[in-house]
Parts: sequence; C-alpha cells; structure tokens
Amino acid sequence: MGWAATFRRKWRAFGSYPVRTQALVPVVILLLALARLAILTLPFRFYAPVLGRREAASGDWRMTQSSDDRRSAARIEAIRSAIRASARLVPWNAVCLPQALVAAALLRVSGIGHSVHLGVARGPIDGSGNDHSEEGQSKLNAHAWCVAGGGVVTGPGALDRFARVAQFVHDPSRSAR
Repeated sequence: MGWAATFRRKWRAFGSYPVRTQALVPVVILLLALARLAILTLPFRFYAPVLGRREAASGDWRMTQSSDDRRSAARIEAIRSAIRASARLVPWNAVCLPQALVAAALLRVSGIGHSVHLGVARGPIDGSGNDHSEEGQSKLNAHAWCVAGGGVVTGPGALDRFARVAQFVHDPSRSAR
C-alpha cells in the first residue's frame, strides 16, 4: 500500500472520531513528536518530571484517585481517545513511553491526578512463545502505562506481567499547597 493510500485511509479514520477527540488530536500529535524527540535525545532525568513526583513502586498499581467528577471523567476519556487515535495516525512508532508522557502532561494541565508506572517483564508479551533472543538470552520487555480516574489511560494490556520498577504520581491537591 502506497503512502497516498495510507494517508487517505488514516484521514477517513480521523473523520470518524468524535469532535472532542478530533479537537485534541493535533495537540497530541505535536506532543507525541516532542516526547519522541526528548526520549531519543535527552537523559530520562530531564523529562521524568513531566510524569509526576517519583514514589516507591509499592501497593497495587490499580489504586489511583477515582474521578467522581463527570467533567474529569469526560476529559480523561477524551485524552485516552485522542492519544490512541494520534498514535495510529503518526508516521513513526508512538509506543508506550511517549504516550504516557503525553497523557501525564495533558492530565496535569487539566488538573487531574494520575500515576505513571514503568515496569519490566521477562519473556514474550505478545504471546509468540519466543522468550529468548537470537543470542539465547532471555528477552526483557519494558512498558509504561498511565492510570487516572480509576482506569488505564495509556498502555493497556497484560499489566500484571510487569514488575513495576518506578512509579510517578501527580496529585493536584498536594501540588496546590
């Protein structure tokens, strides 16, 4: 499939998204590009503050502030949908860490508490059964996911397979003090 056909297909898909998602997509695409650039060129310590305040990765990752506010829940869903849509539209591979960075930035600007988790797992994550590299070493897989409003915003999947190695939290009520 040529680039023109791919562009037409993606443009039609964009037209099928809700207006609220469509409004966020250009911003998310720009933020995904900036996140990718930061990840490729800067040490982690320079962009880690965007994720939130680092805390010990303890407890259940599902435990996060739930959002009783309908506007917050709608905003979380709009952010989730826009990131998912934008990741499909960009010509580069917008994987979990750039998506988590963008989600954390948008949730922070929206005043919504969230947590970002970084984890690692050994073996296949894709169900391929191939858990060793060509050199015979066990594969190590890394993943990042963002949680807000009692649900996963970015990076859904078999999250229980990952041992959390870092957790970043943004609590707007603690930040305002």
